[in-house]
Amino acid sequence: MKSFRAEKLKKMTKEELSIILREKIQDPRIREKYITITDVEFSNDLKQADVYVYVHNKEEKDAVFNGLKSATKFFQEEIGKKLKLRYTPILHFKEDKTLDKGMKVIEILNKIKDEKNN
Repeated sequence: MKSFRAEKLKKMTKEELSIILREKIQDPRIREKYITITDVEFSNDLKQADVYVYVHNKEEKDAVFNGLKSATKFFQEEIGKKLKLRYTPILHFKEDKTLDKGMKVIEILNKIKDEKNN
């Protein structure tokens, strides 16, 4: 079970990353793109964090992740300033595929339902 501190840090980091994306990022590969931070998972020592990102426009996915990768240090600096942590976690941006998988399951269920009704 994760500690209260880890859960609070996870929530605060997710919120701050969303604010940074919305208000401070100037990179055109990221700016004004439809991106959602879906989850943040910390290592046990809280020094590393996997940031799960869902890019709604699949055609922009590669450019968005290239932009996120190049802006990683900026995100880390901003998180460190805002959350006033002793150690700022090293961020790793990863694609969140759970929404796509969920939509696929819904499509399959709807197809089965349609076949059953015919």
